Amino acid sequence: PEAEEASLAYRLLVAQRMITLAHNSKEIDESHGDERGSTAAILLDLFRAGKAGGMEGVHAEVTRLARRGRSGGRPESWDDYAQLFQELELPTIAGHYREDATFAEQRVSGPNPVWLRRADELPDHFPVSEEEFRASQPRDSLAAARAEGRLYLADYAALDGLECSDYPSGQKYLSAPLALFVVPPSGARDLQPVAIQLDQRPGPRSPILTPRDGWAWLDAKTRVQSADGNCHQAISHLGRTHLPLDAVVLATHRNLARSHPVFILLWPHLEGTLSINESANTSLLAPQGGVDVVLAGTIEATRALAAEAASEWSLVDDASVLPNYPYRDDGLLIWGAIRDWVESYLALYYPGDLDVQQDRELQAWVAELISPDWGRLRGLGQGGRIQTRDYLTQVLTTLIFTASAGHAAVNFPQCTAMTYVPNWPLASFTPARPGPISEQDCLDLLPPLDVAHMQVSLGYLLGSIYYTQLGRYPKTLLFDYFSDRRVHDLEGRFTDRLDAIEAEIEERNQSRRAPYPHLLPSRIPQSTNL
Repeated sequence: PEAEEASLAYRLLVAQRMITLAHNSKEIDESHGDERGSTAAILLDLFRAGKAGGMEGVHAEVTRLARRGRSGGRPESWDDYAQLFQELELPTIAGHYREDATFAEQRVSGPNPVWLRRADELPDHFPVSEEEFRASQPRDSLAAARAEGRLYLADYAALDGLECSDYPSGQKYLSAPLALFVVPPSGARDLQPVAIQLDQRPGPRSPILTPRDGWAWLDAKTRVQSADGNCHQAISHLGRTHLPLDAVVLATHRNLARSHPVFILLWPHLEGTLSINESANTSLLAPQGGVDVVLAGTIEATRALAAEAASEWSLVDDASVLPNYPYRDDGLLIWGAIRDWVESYLALYYPGDLDVQQDRELQAWVAELISPDWGRLRGLGQGGRIQTRDYLTQVLTTLIFTASAGHAAVNFPQCTAMTYVPNWPLASFTPARPGPISEQDCLDLLPPLDVAHMQVSLGYLLGSIYYTQLGRYPKTLLFDYFSDRRVHDLEGRFTDRLDAIEAEIEERNQSRRAPYPHLLPSRIPQSTNL
């Protein structure tokens, strides 16, 4: 609908990033003696694309633009990937991505900080021995770590059997690995990697690798990064933020009057979602679109992963005892602030549970969300309804958190971690194999430079645009988004709380191994609008 189209302010932000990408692509061309048009001509193409096709046209032009930079070609050295950053700033992670500490840290503060699980027992098909464990933890034991709840597992079984693509530059490969981590019993107690198995089936063709295995260990870590990136893009990002919110937008429009208190509360957190999702569906996720270029799976397989993830619904439930977990620690601050805001807001309109139960619009709303013919959100509702104000508070808190902080946490690290391709290749270009691995083998598994340039361009565009800010509802001298004056004091408390959280996270970042900026309230948009 026209009312759901991206605003002029949003389009201007996109245009600024596109200008930067145009300069970056042009400079890459010229650095290799390939002059294919002026910057002015490139920008004119972008303008025409946006005018003709809206955001879909812009995304299609990004795809075309990214593929212009140094067409094809295998890298001759690691530095070739750094050379893709001409106008763009080279991410700091390029200087230390090979370190085991960085690899582990990205499980709890990288683009996909929701995949790690505590392992009270290791699965039978991941038979890590005591000797293999001690290869990296000589002063610890596997038995003690298991008994004390210090083992953590990243399991990418969701990718097992996924059909891989050969578009656009040759056959791609993707492992379905298991990666084991441990929190040491003393000292800094930061997460550390222990062992990796690159296949769900153990055996001679898929040995357990440890930090003592040299280049084979770097090869294994890189393939874990690739698996994590595919799970991030299809499941954690697209499937668990963008797509389920589509159903919420539609159900909210179809069942709640614009004057309904839940509509009023939710709407700023749904702004732009239909527009960006339609752009993704018709451009980035289309056959031969950007996702098809950079991810390992076929576009059909990737879309299927996302669709399945979109129907999974769960309220936040973190039982991790990891001592240093930036996504969890900062996220819980944001979660608590949102919950208190929602709880106090709903108390104005629902004095008790009976008022919730008798709200026919609200009950129709949740019925559509869980309907197998409509929203298809499994795990939502209390017997097909919302029975209590407390449960309604949990539902709305989850939706607002998902649309704002949850999406921010998986979206913005694309610019800081995923754009440097050796750190996070989204596809491998050689199959995993046992046996000796050389430095050249580690370079050969990385994408060709045209695919890498696409990953840089998309990561920068998607991970650098901040439009709106959590808790800052529209307000001018003559207009206040909340017409009910009773809400104003509650809104003020919410923004004050977010300001205090900003200061607390800034203080935490002073002592962290690497700052975690992605859940600073000032960097969290209100909605999933990119």
